Amino acid sequence: MFRRRRTEEGSGVSDEEAWLDLSSALAAASASDVRSDAAELRTVEAARSRLADRRGPAVLRLIGGATLAGSLVASDVDGWLALVVDERDVRLVRASAVVLIGASTAGLRAEGAGLGRSVGSWLRDRFEENDDVRATLVDGDVVAGRVVRVGADHAELRADDRTWAVPWSAVVMWAVRP
Repeated sequence: MFRRRRTEEGSGVSDEEAWLDLSSALAAASASDVRSDAAELRTVEAARSRLADRRGPAVLRLIGGATLAGSLVASDVDGWLALVVDERDVRLVRASAVVLIGASTAGLRAEGAGLGRSVGSWLRDRFEENDDVRATLVDGDVVAGRVVRVGADHAELRADDRTWAVPWSAVVMWAVRP
């Protein structure tokens, strides 16, 4: 049924053996292509992953040395991470104020997902809901009060008889006071 071919060395190779060799070589090349494609896909996905996409239990070390533990959840505020410290305490942490994150898992936004809303939009919601907030500043101080006005790059908080203009760039973390 199968014929033998003569090779240059003079040994005979059947058509079946040649077919099996060719089939094996093609399968190996295909598997190599799949591994290469998978590695490329992992690289592309890693390049799309942002710090704010991380999820799960985490320990955050912030500029100034403060450490926070909790669980990272999806944040709808662009450039800010949402950390659940306990069920009633969710904090918005400025991504650029994070020095290290330990114990969380890299995540990935949906490909069509756009950027979230601004911190100004989040603060306007706090104003509308008449919430008291705490702003932890880059120097370690905390300003707490009710949001009375939200500007283009700052918020005004009223505490006692004083109103403080708090630039967003000076805030490491926002929290709604329970």
